[in-house]
Amino acid sequence: MKKGIVLKLAMFVAAFAISTFAPSMTAAAASYDDEFVALINQKRAANGLQPVSLNSTLDNAAETRAEVLTEKFSYKRPDGRREFTVLDDNNIADNFVGECYSAGQATPKEALDNMMQYDFFEKKS
Repeated sequence: MKKGIVLKLAMFVAAFAISTFAPSMTAAAASYDDEFVALINQKRAANGLQPVSLNSTLDNAAETRAEVLTEKFSYKRPDGRREFTVLDDNNIADNFVGECYSAGQATPKEALDNMMQYDFFEKKS
């Protein structure tokens, strides 16, 4: 995986965790998130990459996006700016990020399998 893909994956992890369970994090949601991150880290280890973890700064940005997405499923924010401006609003330097919207998966494994279908997360042969 390229460095940019690693950063996108980190943002996706935060976005997924928050968007799935916004606005409040229950014990069950935290367990789901922990399992999801563990599965991602297994995949990363298999590709020789360092593990990732959830980050409160990214979580705040992801929660903002998740709240908007529940009202309007769009890359544009209500004020007309693009989705990535949420990073600037949270003082996050965006070297290279991406969003992948996903909903309806009942388990962390289903969520990861769905995410890995996108070629910007994993190179398909």
